[in-house]
Amino acid sequence: MVVLAGALAIAAGNFKLYLKDGTDQLVRDYKIEDSRVLYYSVERSDWEEIPLDLVDLARTDRERKRVEGERQQRLDEDRVERKAERE
Repeated sequence: MVVLAGALAIAAGNFKLYLKDGTDQLVRDYKIEDSRVLYYSVERSDWEEIPLDLVDLARTDRERKRVEGERQQRLDEDRVERKAERE
């Protein structure tokens, strides 16, 4: 159970960085510097960069917010379940 919780916590920070050509990269974080996007690739466990004009930032932000909302909902449900078990 602890191992599963740890794996979920690690995966919870990952989201997709969408590109305008329809592809995506699974990333842990990204930042914009001038005309480049630097991102931490989950697949390669390293920082990479790509031209900003190739990245669909609007879709990426929607994805990141969606993933964070789902993660928060799971945390809230787990919190309620643990509270019910204690009572």
